[in-house]
Amino acid sequence: MRLKVVALNILLVLGSVVFALGALELMLRLKPSLMPEEAQLRIHWRQMADADTAKSEADPYLGYLYPPGARSDLVQTSVRFGFQMDSHGWRNLGPWPARADVVAVGDSWVFSYGVNDNETWTHQVEQSLPGTRVINLGLSGFGPEQYTRAYERYGAPLHPKVLLYGIFPGNDLKDTGQFQTWLEAGSPGNYNKWRTTARVRQLNTPIIGKSYVVLLVRESWKNRKARFGSRTVTWQDGHQLRLTGDMYRKESVHAHPGDPQFEGAMASLERARSFAAEHGTKVVVLLFPTKEEIYLPLLKEPVPRPLGAFRAELARRGIDYIDFSGPFTAQAKAGRSIYFELDPHPNRAGYALIARTVSEYLQRHATALGLSLSASASLSSRQTH
Repeated sequence: MRLKVVALNILLVLGSVVFALGALELMLRLKPSLMPEEAQLRIHWRQMADADTAKSEADPYLGYLYPPGARSDLVQTSVRFGFQMDSHGWRNLGPWPARADVVAVGDSWVFSYGVNDNETWTHQVEQSLPGTRVINLGLSGFGPEQYTRAYERYGAPLHPKVLLYGIFPGNDLKDTGQFQTWLEAGSPGNYNKWRTTARVRQLNTPIIGKSYVVLLVRESWKNRKARFGSRTVTWQDGHQLRLTGDMYRKESVHAHPGDPQFEGAMASLERARSFAAEHGTKVVVLLFPTKEEIYLPLLKEPVPRPLGAFRAELARRGIDYIDFSGPFTAQAKAGRSIYFELDPHPNRAGYALIARTVSEYLQRHATALGLSLSASASLSSRQTH
């Protein structure tokens, strides 16, 4: 009888624990903001990784591509947008042209992650410069070697006058090393799934590995040392920004000449520049700053600056570039939030600012770049400012 009572009590306790954990799991899924900020970031990154791999297909040269005409509607925390790929698997509106004036390569910043198709900065540039065809060859998760390969396969046959080569130092150095590892492994299948599986693997079992409760415990334990130093600030326009001061410290360690990842990224760029020169195409590098590089200095707080090393090296090599740090900082000083709260990408205002800056640069240097821009293009460019 006593054993039965003890067994019943144990079952009751276990049942209560299971019920409590289930209730906690449901509560955290309904309101993730109750978790530590780093745990929220991990959830968002996991959602991004899942979305990135959802429809991509293996490509032995580029690692992966989206199939022609692929569509998707993404809802991830505060980021909600839809996209449709063109007949070649890239994010462009309208038919694929025989020739293009400008081709842009890069990662999610060129893809314009977070906004709808008609809000991508490449489309806005095309709209602001009538008669100018701009082709977007950016994909989320790409790195410099893939930028160059995308240009070689898809961009060069369009004989563009200008190649816009996007660089986001926040992850391009890591992506350089990862893609090289994938190549050395014999290009095993879909690179996007390969790298995502390695990054988001939590535990062996899929149910536990995706549990918010497990994530809460793990990140709370990690946060005892405040690894990222994440915090939320409310900017002057009333919007909140999640700033993680230490998140790019590892990338900053590699951001210097002589480092294999840095040299690998520059080698990919130089190969693209050499190939472009053979085809009469001018290369302009786009330097995209991290959210922290823009806002933390205004709060008088230190922050890793991986972008600075690229700026210095490009200047040393005589490579033209657009550094968006200036325009972005000006907007931040004016009290405007140009990034999403949690996501590290620009919001609609941020992408519109990129479009204006690029349009004005192309207009200003049209002759040197070999672009034939009409008077209406000049007027349209000024009107978008």
